[in-house]
Amino acid sequence: MNIQKWIILITKILQFITFEMKIHVGMCVYPTMGVHPETVRNIVQFDLESQDRKNDLTLHFPQTFSLAYSRNIIMKAAIKDDADWVIMWDSDIQVKE
Repeated sequence: MNIQKWIILITKILQFITFEMKIHVGMCVYPTMGVHPETVRNIVQFDLESQDRKNDLTLHFPQTFSLAYSRNIIMKAAIKDDADWVIMWDSDIQVKE
């Protein structure tokens, strides 16, 4: 399933929920690599759709060489902020048509 289908699925799920949610999106980024441009476009699209629903969206981009440590940073921040949802998003996702 490509990322566009995931965004549509998450959006459909969120449209049934009427209250404001705290959503933390975490993306582990290796210091020697950046974020794929297609991934950035998808995150912006998801952010705009979250704003329409008045959701509080927080983005985390920890840069470490350890995937486990980066996810730990993301989860600690989400727990501290009492997030309703945590979405882990890979930084190298590319949607090919």
